[in-house]
Amino acid sequence: EELEKPHSMEETEQQENEISKEQQDSQQSLEQNQKKKASESQKKAGDKMKKMAEQMAAMQMEMQQESIEMDIAALRALLENLITLSFDQEQLMADFGKLTPKDGKYVKLGQKQRKLKDDMRMIEDSIHSLAKRIKEPQFSSMVNNELDQINNNMNEAIAAIGERKTTTVGMHQQAGMTAVNNLALILSQMLDALNAQNNSNSENQGDGQCSK
Repeated sequence: EELEKPHSMEETEQQENEISKEQQDSQQSLEQNQKKKASESQKKAGDKMKKMAEQMAAMQMEMQQESIEMDIAALRALLENLITLSFDQEQLMADFGKLTPKDGKYVKLGQKQRKLKDDMRMIEDSIHSLAKRIKEPQFSSMVNNELDQINNNMNEAIAAIGERKTTTVGMHQQAGMTAVNNLALILSQMLDALNAQNNSNSENQGDGQCSK
C-alpha cells in the first residue's frame, strides 16, 4: 500500500492556530469564572496537541524511510558499478598477461586502465556522498581504507604500464581488484543493514496505523 501523504505546513499551521485559540478561550473562560467551559477548551487544546504530535511523528518516520530507500537505491547502483569494474579489471589483467614489453597493444590496454581509474573516481565521489548521509564512522573508515588501496594500486599499475613492466602491472591490478571486491563486500553488508532497518520501519509504521 502507498504511504499516506505527509501533512503540509499549512495544515500544521492551521492546527497550531486552533490550539492557540482553544487555549485563549480557556483563559478567557477562567477569567470570567466559567471553569467548566475553560476545562472543555483546555481538553480540546490538549487533544489537538496530541494529534498534531502524532502526525509530526508519522511525517518524521515517513521522511526517514524515504531517506533510507534513497540510500538503498544508491548502494545498489554503486554495487552494480563496482562489480562491473571488477570484471573489467579482471579481463584487462588477463589481457596484459599475454603481452610482451614490445607488444603494440600496450598503449591501447594502457588507455583502458586509465578509463577504469576514471570510472573508479566517479564511483568514489558517489560513495563519499553516500557516506556523508549515512554518517557511520566505522563504515566510512573501512570504505576509505579500501579506496586508498584501489587508488594507490591503480596509480602504480598505470606507472608500470608506462615502463612496460608486465609483472608489476599484473601485481598491482590484482591488488586493486582485491580492494574493489572488499569494498563491494562492505557496501553489500551496509545494504543488508539498511534493508533490515527499512523493513523494521515499515512494520512499525504498519503497527502504528493498525493501533489508531
